[in-house]
This record gives sequence, structure tokens and C-alpha cells, in this order.
Amino acid sequence: RQRQMCIRDSPMVHLFVEQLEARGIEMNNPPFATQRLSDPDVCKELVREVGLESVDVDIVKVGYHLQCDDDWWAVVWNSGMRGLVQRLADDQQSEFKKRHLEIAQSLFGEKGLWLNVEVLVSQGMVPALAEKQLL
Repeated sequence: RQRQMCIRDSPMVHLFVEQLEARGIEMNNPPFATQRLSDPDVCKELVREVGLESVDVDIVKVGYHLQCDDDWWAVVWNSGMRGLVQRLADDQQSEFKKRHLEIAQSLFGEKGLWLNVEVLVSQGMVPALAEKQLL
């Protein structure tokens, strides 16, 4: 079986995008390339297009609790979101980080802040292998 992983977005991402748009940053639609693969049917079709059969797509939840706002900023800064922040002027980046984390911090509870991460795992059989398994 061949596997393709597609990461689905999180509500925190929506907050991030809204705040950048409020500062005049224009977003693609969707804002992140990974979002083009956030629909199980789209992933299924892509796997079929490369010639695989018996295609399945499973949603795997791999979210976790962030312990503090610095944990969320590490996600922002060590992902494709950094490029969006870097569209701002240097002084605006500092102000954006400060304001964004103020809002994010207000969302933390006793257990921290849940970062919802869902991964689509697409699987399919190579036709020749599928035939051998039937024999």
C-alpha cells in the first residue's frame, strides 16, 4: 500500500489568518497548500489518479495540548506560517506576535490549549499487487 499524508487545519490557524488579513496580508485561497488536501474525497481522487486501486482514506487525530503561548509560537515559526508573518515589516512582526499571543494566551485553560491536528492517511493498492493477492 502507498500512503499519502494530508494535514487538516486547526481553529488556531483561522485566528492566525484573520489577524494577518486585518494587517493587510493577502492570502491565497486556501491560505496553505496543505489545505488543498484536507478533504478525504480529494485525497481519494488523487490516489486513484496515480493508478492505485482499493483506495481508503482514514482520519487520524494527532492533536495535543500546548502548555503555553510559546509552544503555539513554535508551531507558527517552525511551519509554513512563518512565511506569512515574514511578509510583515520587521517592526510589524514583533507587534503581530505580541498581539497574537495575547489572544492565544487568553484561550489557554488548565490543560493548556488543544491544538487540533488531523491527518488524512490515504492508502491504495498497486494494481499488479492487488491481482497477486487475489490468486
